[in-house]
This record gives sequence, C-alpha cells and structure tokens, in this order.
Amino acid sequence: MDSTWIAIFYFGEFINDDDGKWIWKRSGSEEMVDGIPISPCTSYHDLYCEVLNICKVDSSSHEIEMRFLLPRSGQFSVPVKITSDKQVQWLISLNKNNFHCPICVTLVRKVLVEHPQVENIDPFHEVENDEMQCELQNESIPFDGEMQANYDNEVNRIENINWDELEIAQDNNAR
Repeated sequence: MDSTWIAIFYFGEFINDDDGKWIWKRSGSEEMVDGIPISPCTSYHDLYCEVLNICKVDSSSHEIEMRFLLPRSGQFSVPVKITSDKQVQWLISLNKNNFHCPICVTLVRKVLVEHPQVENIDPFHEVENDEMQCELQNESIPFDGEMQANYDNEVNRIENINWDELEIAQDNNAR
C-alpha cells in the first residue's frame, strides 16, 4: 500500500480574517511543521496517536484537535475537524489527488474536575430511631410511612411472582 505524505502544522488555531477567509495562525514565534506518511488503512485513533507523538504532547494534561481546510474554487472552506475514520480517509483522498490539505493541530488543555470526597456509606447501616433514611451529600431525607408502605408492597409483589410461569409465558411470546 502506498502511503500519502501529509504536512502537519502545529501549534496554532484557525481564525477568520477580515475577508472571511479562514487562515492558520501559529501560537508561538517558531514555525512547527512536520510531515507524516499515512497509509490508506490508517484509522482516526492511529492518526491521533501518531500526531500526538510527533507534537510531543503530554496526554495527561492536554489533548489535540486536528483540522484541515477543504479546497473550494481557489479559496478554502470552514476548517473540518477530524473526528472519525471516514474523515481521515477523506483527508487521504484529497491529498492523493494533489489538493495538499495539511493537518493543523490545536493544543487543548484538559479541564480537570475535582469531585468532592464521598465517604464510604454502608447502605444497610442502622439509622437512629429505626427511621429509614436516604443520605445525599450530608442531607437526610426521611423515608416516611407512605414510602415505606409502597416499598413493602413492591417487595411483596416481587416475592409473589411465579418466575417459572413468567419464563414459560415469555418463551411462548417469543415464538
């Protein structure tokens, strides 16, 4: 299989200039350009990992977004974000047909969300005054008498189901 060489521009972003054209603007003073051979069977995941490696990105703190511009009547369209195998194949096809669409890489910082510490709560623990309660983020919601009655009725209904007859009925319905 013949590989297609595709240029990679990193790091920067696409901006829309005053004339309505999309242009690639690098984020640093140094031009970051490389090339990568891509075979026709390259998947999105493989391409993503290879570009991540070329750009020397720490994947624990950053992600990358890959985009390219479609050639259209001598001007370029809106940047296409590469997110699937199909788009990778499209990019390969364009470059094989001499449209020279480079992959433009934007570095995106991962947003780390801190979750509050949750204590290990035993769902079967004894509650004071024999009152059943539901605990949610340090708030107690009483399990009142009506809720208890509904719960007991549902437990009794489930316990009284003849599971053997239910399985036979489901088998007969499947036929």
